[in-house]
Amino acid sequence: MKQFPPLTDQIASLMADTKKIFDESGINDILSTAELVEQRLKICGMCEHWHGSRCMKCGCFMETKARFKALKCPIGKW
Repeated sequence: MKQFPPLTDQIASLMADTKKIFDESGINDILSTAELVEQRLKICGMCEHWHGSRCMKCGCFMETKARFKALKCPIGKW
């Protein structure tokens, strides 16, 4: 069965949650280290929701999402 990314309203809700996380974490704690990005993407690459460079669970482009320290995997893998 083909997977599709979340609908626009779901993505809007995720974006609002993401903004809240950034607001709470502060400007000095935003970016992940290169090692953390690599570790996160390795986990994504083995996930059943991974499709190309995108997560079909949250709809995010994971190479971008993994670079932000405060953001999390939608199913708790990182």
